Amino acid sequence: MKGFSFLEIIISVLMATIVFVAILSLSFQSLVSAEQSKDTYIATNLAAEGIEIVNNIRSNNWITLGRDNWRNGLNDGVFYIAQYDSYILITDPLNPYLYIDSVNSYCYESINCVDPSKQSKFKRQIQISTISSDQMKIISTVNWEYNNKSKTVSIEERLYNWR
Repeated sequence: MKGFSFLEIIISVLMATIVFVAILSLSFQSLVSAEQSKDTYIATNLAAEGIEIVNNIRSNNWITLGRDNWRNGLNDGVFYIAQYDSYILITDPLNPYLYIDSVNSYCYESINCVDPSKQSKFKRQIQISTISSDQMKIISTVNWEYNNKSKTVSIEERLYNWR
């Protein structure tokens, strides 16, 4: 019975190493992809929340102030910030980071943020523009960085004066 030659052993070890490195590389790429997907999912929901905040303000204006004042506090050409429990938009051209509070809600340190335990990587701005006297366009944009690359998610919605 003949044994393996030194060359055969080297080739076998080399092939096993290549397979092992390929599996590790694939696993790493999978983790990176999962992290990017998670960030995009959170950013998309934060952008949608921005639209929903403006929608709630519009609805509250319409109910409490009447249909002629449906745009009260919703002015054009300004960058706003707002958080989930707010009925007002705040002008803030600096676009501060959102924080994560003790109940895992995203909030601004400057707007009733209960125990902002840590700064998130996300920033959200809301911009409003007039389309007509009964229609406005809302753009909610969330920015963040991943591996020193800027990422952005924007959602656009049209809101109307109910008649």
